[in-house]
Amino acid sequence: MKKFIAIICICVASILALTGCSQIFMSKPKIQTIMKIFESERASFITIADYLKGLSYSSCFIDDQNGFFFADFKYHEIYDSAVIEAIKCLWACGCTHISKNSNNNSIAFELWSNNQEIDGGILTCIHEGEEAKVEYMTEIQEIPFPNWYYYVEDYNKWRVE
Repeated sequence: MKKFIAIICICVASILALTGCSQIFMSKPKIQTIMKIFESERASFITIADYLKGLSYSSCFIDDQNGFFFADFKYHEIYDSAVIEAIKCLWACGCTHISKNSNNNSIAFELWSNNQEIDGGILTCIHEGEEAKVEYMTEIQEIPFPNWYYYVEDYNKWRVE
């Protein structure tokens, strides 16, 4: 009987892992956890943010570590090797998406998600001194670096507020 239960548990865990559903059970990390990532990879965050600020696109994103960003309905190659290395460093730390949105004055680095329309990470301003935000932001906290923030976006919570 124990062997049967163990096999069932392994099968369920495998299905959850393969479908990405295992992230449903992930809780929001504490700001201290996100801060440790930011502190250890601060140079990578700054390198990527500076690169995206310099692009003429008002909106773009990086969704993998293959050396491309998406803007104006197509992928564009990133030729700066320092930026590519910085992206790889952040992906190794759990980053899954980086977006620039000039309308929101923000560059957002998604560091966690639970696949239930809740995610968060690190946010910086494109133009210093102006408010930065993400679309469904429900929480923002300054971190001890000027113009950098910890953020959470939660569509379900945002829509009822």
